[in-house]
Amino acid sequence: MELKRIGRYAVIWVPPTLLLAAFLFRTELFGLAVKIGRYMFCPLYAFTGILCPGCGGTRATLALLQGDLLLSLRCNPSVVCIVIGLLLFYAEALCKALGKPRKLVPRSLGFWLCMIAVLLIWSVARNFFSVLQPPVMANLC
Repeated sequence: MELKRIGRYAVIWVPPTLLLAAFLFRTELFGLAVKIGRYMFCPLYAFTGILCPGCGGTRATLALLQGDLLLSLRCNPSVVCIVIGLLLFYAEALCKALGKPRKLVPRSLGFWLCMIAVLLIWSVARNFFSVLQPPVMANLC
């Protein structure tokens, strides 16, 4: 019983505390992300010039750390989708911990297959249309 109670408090308090710490140390996190981004290497892009589904992810994360949601979506929309998904899963866990379970994230296979199809179509289309490619952000790196 005691372990269940500790888990409940952990679900309620740990994520907001981590989010507050990330907000307070955002300049250090931004600097770390810039350093990591400088050394990122995509073999597919380096050898073929084709953007993979993850290309632009570091720039999208940097834009989110700066609070620029539109630039983050332009760099790689999957990063914003992942953040939204994690927030919804946390909200479900929080509701369950508080004794009022809710389902906020769709559980159907069709939904997830549709999401994967959209990601694949976007990944292919961004190689043909320059407007979908991630912008060069020399001022960040």
